[in-house]
Amino acid sequence: MTGRRRSRTAARRLPQQIETQLDQLPDSDAITTVRREHGQLTRQLTDLADQSVGPHEQTPPRHLTAVLGGPPADAHDRHRWRDAARTIELYRLRWDITDPTRPTPPGPSAQP
Repeated sequence: MTGRRRSRTAARRLPQQIETQLDQLPDSDAITTVRREHGQLTRQLTDLADQSVGPHEQTPPRHLTAVLGGPPADAHDRHRWRDAARTIELYRLRWDITDPTRPTPPGPSAQP
C-alpha cells in the first residue's frame, strides 16, 4: 500500500474514530454531577482544615512551625499566620500527607 493510499484509508477511518471518542464523553448531566461533588468535597476539606488550625494556635505542630514559625502576638499577623496554616493543612488533607515534621512530602531524590 502506498503512502497516499494509507493516508486516504486513515482519513476515512478518522470520522468513525472521532464518533467513538465522542460517544465515550460524559453528558452534561454527568459533568454537572461531578462538579457538584467536587465542590462538596472541597468545602468538606476546607472545613476540616479550618477545624484543625484552631488547636494549632496554642501548640503548633512542627510541620507548621518549620515553615511559619509560631503564631505571632499581633492580631493582624496572627490572622495571616492562621490563613497560611489553613492553606498548609488543606494541602496536607487533599494529598493525604501525614509526616509530622514536614508540611509537604520531600521532593524527588536525585537518582544517578
